[in-house]
Amino acid sequence: MIEDGFGEIVRFACSRPHPRDLLAAMTDKSVVAIGIVDSESVRRKILQQYPQTGADELCLVPATATDREGARSLERL
Repeated sequence: MIEDGFGEIVRFACSRPHPRDLLAAMTDKSVVAIGIVDSESVRRKILQQYPQTGADELCLVPATATDREGARSLERL
């Protein structure tokens, strides 16, 4: 992420801010860079590419615990 121009947000995240503050500091560009935000078919394609990058594990975190669509997405994943 630092090499991709997100050094400021990475440094902020490493300072362990409250999740609400970290989310507020993120730009749309950074959300798209680290998140899987798109249609189900695109999300599926992205998830299938992770093993090719050497990733052994994925961490899935819902955007909000009270978001019914977020909960539905997590269940489907």
